[in-house]
Amino acid sequence: MTDPYAQLAPFYDQIFPDSRDKAVEFLSPLIPPNSKLADLGCGTGSYLIAFARKGFQGTGIDISKSLLNQAQKKSTEAQLQINWQEGSMDSVRSLERLGLTLILGNSLAHLSTTDEVRNILQLIAEASVEGSWLAIQVINFQRLKKLGVWKLPDQETPQGLFRRTYIWDKDRNSPEFLFSFEPNTGDSYTSAINMCPIFAEVLLQEAQEAGWIIKQRWENWKGTPATEHSTALLFLFSLTSS
Repeated sequence: MTDPYAQLAPFYDQIFPDSRDKAVEFLSPLIPPNSKLADLGCGTGSYLIAFARKGFQGTGIDISKSLLNQAQKKSTEAQLQINWQEGSMDSVRSLERLGLTLILGNSLAHLSTTDEVRNILQLIAEASVEGSWLAIQVINFQRLKKLGVWKLPDQETPQGLFRRTYIWDKDRNSPEFLFSFEPNTGDSYTSAINMCPIFAEVLLQEAQEAGWIIKQRWENWKGTPATEHSTALLFLFSLTSS
């Protein structure tokens, strides 16, 4: 399988900025004692590295070897012990005693069907301890479907310009993620990824059937309430009804 992120790996952190400090600040007190963390679709591992600095142990799983190489480099330089695992999200079945699982940055939409989404949510529940947490972040696919085309702001880096566009394919009734990188020197790079539309109400239903209880529904880690106009949606679930 071709790795669509291979050429972006060296500057991935610059073109996909995150809010890990806010996430760590909010989630750390919630994680059950003696449990572990998992980041599915971990990319270059920024979130797990931030949690590891706080003393948490975790495993990062990603299908991109190029991104995992960057994650390994970063954790080694920081002298942190983190398990990086190349594979699909269902590799979570090999983990145990999870107290927090992250699926951020629209990673869940890289699955092919809602059946796969349902399976992943169930596998996470089976690998988790009572009172564990699950954080999922996706773009607002309902808004994308209404707009048809959704161009996100360009990201300028010292190495070049990164462009991103989501398109709703009416023939397939599903979204496509198009991105390109125009380096200061050398040839431009473009890629297209078919995605599974993760609509909010469908996700909530699938999560509930897997035993997850919705606790928060935001736009971002600042706690901004999610609306129909939100760019992204952030869901926080717990494996307990308390």
